[in-house]
Amino acid sequence: MTRPAIGISYMSAAQARALGVDYGVLVLDVPSGSLAAEAGLKGSYRSSSGEVVLGDVITAVNRDAVKTDLDLFRAIDKYAPGETVTLTVARLSDADGGQRLEEKELRLPIQLQEYFDDEGGYLPLTGNWGVRA
Repeated sequence: MTRPAIGISYMSAAQARALGVDYGVLVLDVPSGSLAAEAGLKGSYRSSSGEVVLGDVITAVNRDAVKTDLDLFRAIDKYAPGETVTLTVARLSDADGGQRLEEKELRLPIQLQEYFDDEGGYLPLTGNWGVRA
């Protein structure tokens, strides 16, 4: 059975909340060369000084609000692999010459990838669902 996937990994809700992300799904990793990278999604990372730099936070798929990972799965499951959806993301960026962070809302069109479930059933709704390494 094939299912649609964005092609990212994401941080668990509990970990994201501990970092101050109160809504949406925090992008943890975006594989280079992937459709998600081509769409412009940004993952989280550690800076050279060891600080955590937050990646994009997915807040909607087309018109469906995304507050949790389950919302994300339900939203993309309405589409087929190969279809294009628009992700609304919140992205932090430097403002005032790096003196403060500013949140910007972006809309990124992305083609959904194909995820094959070897078991022939539904994929579990865990932090690994939809991940393509």
